[in-house]
Amino acid sequence: STFINISEATTIAVHSLALIANSKQIINANKIARITKFSQNHLSKVLQILVKHNYLSSLRGPTGGFTLIRQPNEISLYEIFKLIEG
Repeated sequence: STFINISEATTIAVHSLALIANSKQIINANKIARITKFSQNHLSKVLQILVKHNYLSSLRGPTGGFTLIRQPNEISLYEIFKLIEG
């Protein structure tokens, strides 16, 4: 029996937001996938959701990546759980 069931997508979202928040520079999906060992395809889908809902901004191209739009202390785990889990 588990206390709470968290999907892989929610885990990806939380870990990605934490990595991006702690990065001094823009960080791309390849690097996030390499660090977290998540599937790059699944990671990309989750990052798209976070961009669409104004948690992240993205920059395309070889020097592109992701940055936070909101301050880390303005984002709650509950918000992310609710966004991803529905």
